[in-house]
Parts: sequence; structure tokens; C-alpha cells
Amino acid sequence: YMRQALALEPTLPEARVMEHAIALLFDWDWAGAETARRRFLASPVGDFDPQFARAMAVELWALGRPTEALQLARRTRELDPRSPFLAVLEADYLLRSDQFDAAITLYEYAIGVDVQNVNAYFGLAEARQRQGRFDEAIEARRQAHAVAGDDRLAPLFATAKGEAGYRRIDEAWVRMQLDMLKERERTKYVSPLDFARTYAQLGEKDLTFKYLDAAFVDRSPGLVFLKADRAWDNVRDDPRFAAAIRQVGLP
Repeated sequence: YMRQALALEPTLPEARVMEHAIALLFDWDWAGAETARRRFLASPVGDFDPQFARAMAVELWALGRPTEALQLARRTRELDPRSPFLAVLEADYLLRSDQFDAAITLYEYAIGVDVQNVNAYFGLAEARQRQGRFDEAIEARRQAHAVAGDDRLAPLFATAKGEAGYRRIDEAWVRMQLDMLKERERTKYVSPLDFARTYAQLGEKDLTFKYLDAAFVDRSPGLVFLKADRAWDNVRDDPRFAAAIRQVGLP
């Protein structure tokens, strides 16, 4: 269907976005993804929704090029500077580039525009945590869960203090995610990559690689983020993880 769309309208931005997604997420065709990105970004300003460029920034981040990802996220936000969604996008790349104060400014802007913006609260919490300001990080995390309508961690938030408190909250949240994945798996498909990523965060290496192997069988799209996603930090020193990165073909 993408090819039919391009045959009818060779410059259609939506089709170029899909062309890019297929090359990046499914074919692991880095040259093809770059070509599709360049074609898309050659579209005249105003001919496409600026949020489409989000996937292009994600590609650069996945390839270990955070500075270029940030530049593209910033360029995208300039097309719609009032958008809280695009503010969070740029803030995420500022955070990944260790520019914490600048990221916090944009997260707070997004919250000011849209007080229900859950992602902005989570980003703010991570930025404060990375700065070592753990009590502020805990408060931002509490607000994130409150906005999401999730009070399951309320007892922990009531007593958590400092770095140890933040780590308890983080681990409890990851274990809740694992329980939800197991429950969902009873009735529908759950990507083994979701299990692998969760077990990695818990430091359970053997289970991580059991599910990571299954993710390769399924060719899970999220495998392209192995190199960049901090969720894998606990297993990066394992030779099996280095082999997984090579299998995806990440440069």
C-alpha cells in the first residue's frame, strides 16, 4: 500500500514516513532509512505534520547520534513552538545529551500548557534523578502516577526519601510492569522484547537473554534501540548483549 501511494504521489510525506519506518524498524536497513529520512526532510515546510519528524529523530538516537537527534527535534519544535508534545520530544533528547537544566525548562513548559501531560512528569522525574535531586524526582514521579490515575505506589510515595527511596519506587514500578505483561499474555500477544527489557531493568540476566532470543525470532521492532535505551544498562557488560547489537547490525 505504501508503494501504491508513492506511485500515485511520489512526494507524499505520509508515505515517506512509512518508507522510513519499514527500513528502520523491520528491515534494519540503515542506508535505506537514511535515504528515506532525507527524502522526507526535503518536503516543503507546511506540507507535513511536524510530529512526523519524531521518527526521524528516534532513528538518529538509535544509531548513537544524540546531538543530531536533538538538532532535528529542535528543528521540528520550531515548526510548532507551542506544542507541548514537541516540547517533550526536544526535552527527551536534551536529557539524553545530559543537558538537564534545559530539559527541565521544557518539561515544565509542557506541564504548564497541559497539566495532564504524563510524559512530561516522567521526564522531569528522570532529569531530577540524574541531577541527584532525589526528593524532587520522587515528587515529580508521584505527580506522574497521579495524573495517570494510578495509585498503586501511593504507600511507597508516602515514605520514600532520597536515593534509596527513589530506587525502591523505580524497582516496584518495573515489577508492576512485569506483572501486567504476564497478565496481558494470558489473552493476547505480548512482545518477548517487552519481557526482556523488563528483566534487564531488574538485573535478571538469564531471563533477559531468554526473551531477547525470542525477540529476534519475532523480529521485534524495538530491537533497533538496544544500543541507546538506558533500560539495558544492567546487561551491557554481558557478551550476549554485544552479540545482540551485532545481530541487529547497529553501527
